Amino acid sequence: MRALLVALLVVLAGCSGLPVGQPAESTETVTPVPERSLAPSYPPGVTDRGVEAPDATASAHVDRLAETSYTLTSNRTVRTNGTLDSFFSVRVDLDDERNYHAKARTDGPDGPEFLGRPPATAEFWSGEETHIRKLTRDGETTYDEIESGPGRVSTWRYWTRTAPFGDRQGSVFRTVRDVVGSFTWRVDSEGTGDMTQYRLEADEYASTAFAPSEVTAVRNASASATVSQSGLVRSIHMRYVGTIDGETVVVERTIRWENVGNTSVERPPWYDRALE
Repeated sequence: MRALLVALLVVLAGCSGLPVGQPAESTETVTPVPERSLAPSYPPGVTDRGVEAPDATASAHVDRLAETSYTLTSNRTVRTNGTLDSFFSVRVDLDDERNYHAKARTDGPDGPEFLGRPPATAEFWSGEETHIRKLTRDGETTYDEIESGPGRVSTWRYWTRTAPFGDRQGSVFRTVRDVVGSFTWRVDSEGTGDMTQYRLEADEYASTAFAPSEVTAVRNASASATVSQSGLVRSIHMRYVGTIDGETVVVERTIRWENVGNTSVERPPWYDRALE
């Protein structure tokens, strides 16, 4: 019986694949494989060398804003020898339902006159098929209801795609495309993963498409922009020197898209008064 038990143990030891007496754990050292560093994922149209496809960058920005809420702010200032010639600003809050609240201000002897002769301020609100306006000019404030319809100032498209970018000749797509396509950029990143932001600083410019047609002899232009990894252009800032009607002017322009996905629109305090 003892002999049978010894024989059985020998057979089982052979089934382990190890010689009798050899330890089960290997002392062999495994060298870890070094982790590969992932290449950065740049926004559409952007590489480490700058913006190589301006149309792609502009399209990605427009697509990113197509079905979400956001706050847009745009300012344009023109000065001659430090004196204000023209000022225009607009801020518009747009919610998911495409209700909006826009605030506009004009100033300067050559300021835009779509609110009447500058200086003037106005608010436009739209919701539940109601479109109202509050206008302050020449020391007097008026409240009224305005008509809706394609191409009118009552539409959310006018306030988010046209007015901040040059009134009826403007376009958000064209503005972004012309700015990022006109300059040579240095690209730096901030943050990691999906939270990465790319900052673009202009070294020089090869085109003056970013300037409106009334500004000639454009020179000494500088620009910066921030773009998210998904292609949302969060901010643009430009400054350049040019000539308008024979006068040397300094133009400064800032555009920002903020609170993306987190903007709500409430009735303004003057809602009832505008409907009286």
